[in-house]
Amino acid sequence: MPLQEKPRAKVQVSLDIAASPPVLWATFTDLDKWTRWSSAITSACCISETEWTLGAQFQLAMDLPFPVGQWSGVATLTEIQPAGLASWKMEYPLEVTTVRSFRFKPTGAGTELLIREVYHGSWIAGTIYRLSGFPGQMRKVFEKTLQNLKTYIEVGV
Repeated sequence: MPLQEKPRAKVQVSLDIAASPPVLWATFTDLDKWTRWSSAITSACCISETEWTLGAQFQLAMDLPFPVGQWSGVATLTEIQPAGLASWKMEYPLEVTTVRSFRFKPTGAGTELLIREVYHGSWIAGTIYRLSGFPGQMRKVFEKTLQNLKTYIEVGV
């Protein structure tokens, strides 16, 4: 499905983490550890020959809010700048295409990690997602993910 110019909804959250972008990137790109710091992800693995290159594909299983729920699918890397940016595209139920980005911005105390998810699809699907409160629920998922990653990096738990 081609992406529409105007997204139906979007979510964006960020958090400062006391680690340099390369250190944070090394943890972020270790798919085996995603379930340790992301309560929404139940499994993640690369299904391409190479990881973290443009076009690489990841098989993800996630437990997300309604109307998505338990979801399993393929994410395709659409942008990559090591220790700077990772962005991928996925297909959610009701023919909604989502683009999720992780941006790593150096700060004086470490790195600001920003998660942004943009939803594209039909007007009907967008309305269902908005009326169900999905963007607000995803904001909470992303806030918890960032806090868990911060604890994982800074405390080691």
